[in-house]
Amino acid sequence: MAANSVTANRMQLTSAQKVICVGVLSFLSWLGSYFALPLFFGVDFVFSSVFALLAGLLFSPIIALVVGVIGASYTLWLWGHPYAWLIFSLEAWLVSLLVWRLRTNLVLAAGLYWLVIGAPLVVLTYAFGLGMESGSVLFVAIKQALNGIGNALLAGALLLCFAASSRLRTGFGLGLIKLKHVLFFTFMII
Repeated sequence: MAANSVTANRMQLTSAQKVICVGVLSFLSWLGSYFALPLFFGVDFVFSSVFALLAGLLFSPIIALVVGVIGASYTLWLWGHPYAWLIFSLEAWLVSLLVWRLRTNLVLAAGLYWLVIGAPLVVLTYAFGLGMESGSVLFVAIKQALNGIGNALLAGALLLCFAASSRLRTGFGLGLIKLKHVLFFTFMII
């Protein structure tokens, strides 16, 4: 969903409601890492960036970074190194920044992040920081990129659900749902 669907009148929530909302998104982001979907051989899909990206769409890139740092913090224990935490935190901030500054689509911004910054960082940190073999490093880079783009799809779909509710749409200052957004997310998810 493009950033222009978040209007200039962004929030109708009170300050206390905003703090509660950011707290809930942070907790959900942390749970998204905690309840990782194990695939095989220590490879897990994590869902923390869904809520970090949602925070970026609803609030700001800085809030996305805060939620992303909290959500990805569980990966420090899960995988025993700080690289995923750093890369996932940067993802939340930079993808949100791209959406806000360039008024681009969330999924396209996530794809750009993983192509230009995320995957190269995975290759550098996992190859040199962890000493992994090149085949394993490329596999992890592709897996994390697909994970991040999939999470962007989920975050965009959740935002569409929020916009479908008149109460949430008003509370968060969201615009009306556009057919092109519904079609885009439907086709991308399929």
